[in-house]
Amino acid sequence: MLKFITHVHTFYSTDGWNNPDCVRKYAEKKDVFVELLTHNNFLWTKLYPEVFGSKRIVPAIEFGFRGTDVIAGGKNLGELAKDKRFPIFDYKVERMLDISLEEGTEILRDYAEYLYFPHPTFICGAFKNGYEHLMPKVDGIEIFNGPTSLFPSYNTKALNLAKKFNKTETG
Repeated sequence: MLKFITHVHTFYSTDGWNNPDCVRKYAEKKDVFVELLTHNNFLWTKLYPEVFGSKRIVPAIEFGFRGTDVIAGGKNLGELAKDKRFPIFDYKVERMLDISLEEGTEILRDYAEYLYFPHPTFICGAFKNGYEHLMPKVDGIEIFNGPTSLFPSYNTKALNLAKKFNKTETG
């Protein structure tokens, strides 16, 4: 069985504390795949070539667009740097890009191996903002997120959305 841990931030994110090298060692020891990401940035992946060279680590970016967030994953994300609207190799990237969620999701489809909505019913989630029309553009919905564990009803709502739209469930 394939084991995959998604939405893991490191100390390069404002909402993470994991050491990237420790995560790699854990993934290799436990024989799991781990999606490592930060907000709107890919530069930090260059600081850890051994980590991101591991077949157990999947690079991803949590993009903040006007409206909500979307997570894009895969080895080709660095190619986004060709698009000036995505300053992903700049340490001073704002938390929210000045791109609509619709436009951002459309562009990301060309570079990402997969897309999903994180925390879709919580705080800045997609479904608090009425983005059901974008479901055909994404592959999954995060049904469990660390902060939402304090409010189980958000996870239940996310699970129901994933089932309603027949999307992969992540957490």
